[in-house]
Amino acid sequence: MVTVICLTYNHEHYIRQCLDGFVGQQTTFPFEVIVHDDASSDATPQIIMDYAARHPDIIKPVFQAENQFSRGQEVRSKLWHGLFQGARGKYVALCEGDDWWSAPDKLQLQVDFLEAHPDYGMCFHDADFYDERAHAFIGSHNRYPVDTDVSPEELIMGSGNFCPTNSLCMRRSLCDVAPTMVFSQYVGDYPLQMYFGLVSKVRYLARSLSVYRVNTSASWTQRTYRTADFGKFKSVLDKEMALYRDFTACYPQYKDVFERKKNKHLAYYCAIYGQYAQARKAWLSLPWADRDKSFSMLMRLWGPAGLYDRIKGLRAVRQ
Repeated sequence: MVTVICLTYNHEHYIRQCLDGFVGQQTTFPFEVIVHDDASSDATPQIIMDYAARHPDIIKPVFQAENQFSRGQEVRSKLWHGLFQGARGKYVALCEGDDWWSAPDKLQLQVDFLEAHPDYGMCFHDADFYDERAHAFIGSHNRYPVDTDVSPEELIMGSGNFCPTNSLCMRRSLCDVAPTMVFSQYVGDYPLQMYFGLVSKVRYLARSLSVYRVNTSASWTQRTYRTADFGKFKSVLDKEMALYRDFTACYPQYKDVFERKKNKHLAYYCAIYGQYAQARKAWLSLPWADRDKSFSMLMRLWGPAGLYDRIKGLRAVRQ
């Protein structure tokens, strides 16, 4: 009924909690978990093998001999798409190896909803944040106070963290007919979030059923965004701009929304990285409601160049 895709790399300190969340699911239907280990150099593969031996009907490991993340975008995209193509379930759920599912009825609740509502292609739910550095829970996503239908515009403007990755449960039949470009972007979850909002109804379930771990050294976000060098980050920014161009080409009726999102993203990151002229241009192009009017942003945009960052001591990206 459900295929869960779990990507992991050097998660020896977290993977047991992740796998426990899978095998602890209480469902009236069978499900499988494809655990893809990207050539971890720590004990992660051994831990996965132990769980696979004890839960062979659930845990289906895939071990890479060579790290695929480091081989470039084309290889990563082919692998990501291949995992979906290999899914056997009617539904596909996601959870990375450093996160975990905290509710034993998570899958049951989501599948029950999608089975009862065939016009919905995806549902997602609230998730708690756990700060690995502080060793403490620090709140939750808490997008809406009650169960809510979510519009395509909200899913586009909300960025990749709008839907916690480990909360996504998607109808596989729609994955099968998705344009290839959905799986060929520099990031995996955000394009799926947008795609399902564009082709089907999406439901938010106002209950926290999983935990999203932040500030882990092996996370994709840490490896991709935590650099103080704008030159290095610009390649990521260029890929994000390409993402919006690709989606605009496939779904031109949402061109204005993609343009707004592109400029909002440019304004934010160019301001953080000290590219103030470019940031101001993008910020001014936005409708008033879309502009970040926080004190920190306004100081970066309109104060003496770099004053806010000098006051802070370090740019926010280094935190």
